[in-house]
Amino acid sequence: MGTEKGGTLPELGGKLHHSQNDVDARPRHASLLTEALRREARRERGAVKRLMRWSGASEGAVKAWLRGDSQPRADHLIALMAHSDQILAAVLTAADRTSAMPIAEIIAARRLVHEAAQKLDALAVGL
Repeated sequence: MGTEKGGTLPELGGKLHHSQNDVDARPRHASLLTEALRREARRERGAVKRLMRWSGASEGAVKAWLRGDSQPRADHLIALMAHSDQILAAVLTAADRTSAMPIAEIIAARRLVHEAAQKLDALAVGL
């Protein structure tokens, strides 16, 4: 049992048992995310640096993700989802939440419209 000052934490319970569906889904989830990262990387040059900038992860970590050797930590994944529609869609698919895909598409469309408006404003300044 724990103590108030610097002691050990109390035992919170026994082993967590996963259903076979959860265990079977792990490789599928990993491959969905790896493929989404690879599609994102093929989009344009400098992919590793772009993924590093988006996620805050190291170069080695990003390269390991692209090889499929490891997967992003939760904080990196959330940051990647904020920047990449490919990765957001992969996570929604892996979570079997494809019903949320129209919302993701609306967010992506708004981002594209915003970027287009910024480009138009920049061009208008030069006129």
